[in-house]
This record gives sequence, C-alpha cells and structure tokens, in this order.
Amino acid sequence: MSFSPGDRVRVSTSHWWAKGALATVDIPPESVRELVEEEYPYWGCRRIVPTVHGPAEEVWVVFDEPQD
Repeated sequence: MSFSPGDRVRVSTSHWWAKGALATVDIPPESVRELVEEEYPYWGCRRIVPTVHGPAEEVWVVFDEPQD
C-alpha cells in the first residue's frame, strides 16, 4: 500500500493498538529522523523495520485524538 503526506487513514480495528483511530499521514519530525537514521531510516513518511514475522512497513501518522 502506498501512502503520502496528507492522506487520511484509519487504523485497522484488528491492529493491537489505536484500533479504529483516525489520523493523517505526515513526515516525521527532524528529531525523530535523526534518532533512527542509522538503523531504520525514514524515506518520506515511511520506513521498513524488522519484526519476528519479517519486514514490516511503518508509516508516520498524526492522530486526530491522543492515543493511550
């Protein structure tokens, strides 16, 4: 799936966290990009990270409401 900054998204209700939350895809802040740039850098709004199930795509979003 391809996402771009400004896209409106809803977190899947089957996801383990923030189920059904609404958000907007965005570029992570510079401070975040600096923290992760050596291991798993962002390319725009997305990055690939390893998981126990294989590589997974992460997309930076800004939630409409705070999530616990």
